Amino acid sequence: MQGPEQPVYWGKVLLTLAFAGGTVGALLGMRVFHHKTSRETFLERFGLIVALQAVAVASWYLFLRPH
Repeated sequence: MQGPEQPVYWGKVLLTLAFAGGTVGALLGMRVFHHKTSRETFLERFGLIVALQAVAVASWYLFLRPH
């Protein structure tokens, strides 16, 4: 017999997908569907993910791209 199902925390799913590279889609989804737009902790984490991805892209462009 299986135990009770764990509830899905959709914010965690959305943050994971954003971290995996779906930042633009997550941002559009938030704006279009007004989903998670008022949750401060979620927005802080999402902003951190966007900043990390921006640093990663800038670092690649400046240091690792083929010349």
